Amino acid sequence: MFGFGADRIHSHIIQTSLHPNIRPSKHSNILTSNTHSWSSVRPRFLLAGLVTALFLNTSPAHAQAGQVPPSVRTELEKVREDVWVAWFNNDQKRMNDIIAPELIAISADDDNWQTKPGTMQNAAGFVQGGGKLIKVEFPHTDIQLYGDVAILYSRYIVEYQVGDKTMKDAGRATEVFVKKNGRWIHPGWHLDAGPVRGE
Repeated sequence: MFGFGADRIHSHIIQTSLHPNIRPSKHSNILTSNTHSWSSVRPRFLLAGLVTALFLNTSPAHAQAGQVPPSVRTELEKVREDVWVAWFNNDQKRMNDIIAPELIAISADDDNWQTKPGTMQNAAGFVQGGGKLIKVEFPHTDIQLYGDVAILYSRYIVEYQVGDKTMKDAGRATEVFVKKNGRWIHPGWHLDAGPVRGE
């Protein structure tokens, strides 16, 4: 779900983006985001439109966000982590199972929105270029549940290695999950950038 690092690790691997598509800045632990540009505002409208469309497909009984049962929270947090780990490990089967065909993935400071084929291709490029996941963490997650539609608002920290260089990136993620045929799939996300907490 999830891209990082095209500018910062270009000298180490082929140009790519990490789960789902953030571009780090030239500063060591900050991912860039031009909050005043139209390119950064426009994705919010797109994501809002996607979420609105999904809500319209839920029943009237679920028009308001409901309580998230502990079992559902566990399911969502697991599938969220699964798709991030799958991207960094280039687990094409797992990504194909979770990521919806109509995926729209938006990253910070990138005017190009990713599709499912592009996201999976980027994952392959990361691993083929010597990228390796060390760990991914989500220090804080809030969930809104509207029937079979869930929105996860998270802070993330991801640490990975390219060659002999270790990198750490962080930011916020808004991720949409929809339950179809008894399982959660992932049709869209929007990532932004921020400093690594505590550094």
